[in-house]
Amino acid sequence: MPREYREPWTSAERTKFRELFDRGFSAAAIGAELGRTKNAVIGFWTKCGLFRRELPPVENLFDRLQRLHDRMDALLGGRNE
Repeated sequence: MPREYREPWTSAERTKFRELFDRGFSAAAIGAELGRTKNAVIGFWTKCGLFRRELPPVENLFDRLQRLHDRMDALLGGRNE
């Protein structure tokens, strides 16, 4: 099945997208409002460099990895070295 080509995002669509994104609407809801697919919306916000949630600080990542290592060590009885 050939890919369907859509016109580039208009200025009005970009403005409406940003308004809905900032208000927390899902990709599917934004797509329905704009007449675009959910995947088109996700692709657009990825290209814009937007994130829906905040990324964890690096310290928290290392803490989580250490807890995971400790749990694995406990499950394996100290054989995880």
